[in-house]
Amino acid sequence: MQMIRVGKQVLYLILFLNVLCMGSDVIAHPHVFIVQRLSIVFDNQGLAGFWVEWNFDDMFSSMIATDYDKNQNSTLEPAEVAVVKEKAFSYIAEYDYFI
Repeated sequence: MQMIRVGKQVLYLILFLNVLCMGSDVIAHPHVFIVQRLSIVFDNQGLAGFWVEWNFDDMFSSMIATDYDKNQNSTLEPAEVAVVKEKAFSYIAEYDYFI
């Protein structure tokens, strides 16, 4: 019998794909639609982490921009973005939205 050798990166990838395939119950807000992208990041030492990108639908994005653009200049400035993170997204950690 011949032994097959694989690198740690391949094992991490297989493990990660198995975890993704396990699935879980998902509860979404009925009027917020999200397109999610997940990238697996490797460096010279192997698995370095994950990059998760969320793109929200136009209605939700417009609602956030309107509600949190306090100076009404059509731009979310760093202080306004900090408020968006705190008020609109910080609570979702308790629902396991973060990796």
